[in-house]
Amino acid sequence: MSIKLTKIFYFSILLILFSRSMISGPEDILPKLTLWLIISSGLLIIIKPIISSTKRSFLWLCFILLFYFIFSVVSLFSITNETSTIILIHDWLFLITIIICFITSIYASRSL
Repeated sequence: MSIKLTKIFYFSILLILFSRSMISGPEDILPKLTLWLIISSGLLIIIKPIISSTKRSFLWLCFILLFYFIFSVVSLFSITNETSTIILIHDWLFLITIIICFITSIYASRSL
């Protein structure tokens, strides 16, 4: 159960990063995709081991998620009055998804 939840939240983090780069990224589509690939490169490195469900991949996912957690908290604390509500919702959703993915990834590594 925790392995499936981890995979669901893993891909939802990638989707949130993709939507955030499409909303607040550059004007053209190619720079937006490049920005998304750079931002999500830490998660994309371990996509094959996550799909094959190895114990080490879930442990590495926990380690990588710590960096995204720091990025998310910094982004939330740097909100100004000009920040739109959709970006604020993305930031909170990103933080909650990271926390849940971290917890389920710990349980998934224990169940293997």
